[in-house]
Amino acid sequence: MGGQQIVIYLLAVIVPLLTSTVRAEDKTGWAMSFGVGGSMIRDRDGNDTFRANDFAYNWGPEYRFSERWALGIDFFSLGGGTDTLNSVDTTIDVGGFEIRGRMIFPLSDNVEMYGRLGYAGYFADVDPGGSNLGEEAVALGLGFDIGSGEHWTFRIDGRYLQGPSDESGSLITAGFNYRF
Repeated sequence: MGGQQIVIYLLAVIVPLLTSTVRAEDKTGWAMSFGVGGSMIRDRDGNDTFRANDFAYNWGPEYRFSERWALGIDFFSLGGGTDTLNSVDTTIDVGGFEIRGRMIFPLSDNVEMYGRLGYAGYFADVDPGGSNLGEEAVALGLGFDIGSGEHWTFRIDGRYLQGPSDESGSLITAGFNYRF
């Protein structure tokens, strides 16, 4: 089962369970999120472009200061993929961290949309090439928190990472957010 199929299955089964009641409690404080899904890795080298898709995941804590603002750190993996780059079979594995802010827009009592902006540091293990390359990226994202429980919400999250030298990645995940 691919990452996109997992996301669709989670949406179909879990979202109706989480949206059944209204929540009115204070949403500030610490939370932890975890998501799984699919990713895309892209690296343009001269006239050739590496493209691969794989399983992705992310997890991390955040602190929500108000109804509309939160700061956090996420650890992520875009997985790895193999493609031909400049006539050589190449494998690239990407993982890293993101320091980010979320601006939250309540859509109803149990649905919130958010935008995210952050700084990411990542490592790309390239084979052949033999070394980990530490790079930096700008991270942009959009997502939804859906749920009505006191602590748990279902989260759909997408983000795009733009690194240097025509390197980019994206991940779309579905998972959970637990508010302490």
